[in-house]
Amino acid sequence: HWVGSQPHMRHPTQNIQNITLRLFDLTLTDSFVEPSISFQQALFHHIDYKQMDEVEVYNRAHIDRRLFSKIRSDINFKPSRKTAICLCFGLMLDLDETIDLLEKAGFILSHSSKGDIIISYFISKANYDLQVINNVLYEYGEPILYI
Repeated sequence: HWVGSQPHMRHPTQNIQNITLRLFDLTLTDSFVEPSISFQQALFHHIDYKQMDEVEVYNRAHIDRRLFSKIRSDINFKPSRKTAICLCFGLMLDLDETIDLLEKAGFILSHSSKGDIIISYFISKANYDLQVINNVLYEYGEPILYI
């Protein structure tokens, strides 16, 4: 603790705080990693890889053609959580692929959410019928995926 005779010098804890803030800033800045591909790019990669027709995908997902067109035209498109999940069903993705695609949109499937557990269960059983899933979600008092 420095006192009095050296007014031009800072208190040692101020120097430590400044160093810590600079280190924190570097770490925080370094942790901003750009995603390798966007949600839109990943979506169309799956469509191409599975050799699916776009119309087939958005019909299975119960997604409006205009919304699908918006997604196609905007590389940075951020879908709603429900839209992203419905597209995973429309693409008939397995659980790992679903988790990856949802992550690209900024979402997860949580083990602490009854609705997410139901969604994960149906995906793990390769049951992609959204009408059945909606009925089960409704029966358990969870929000449905589409109207």
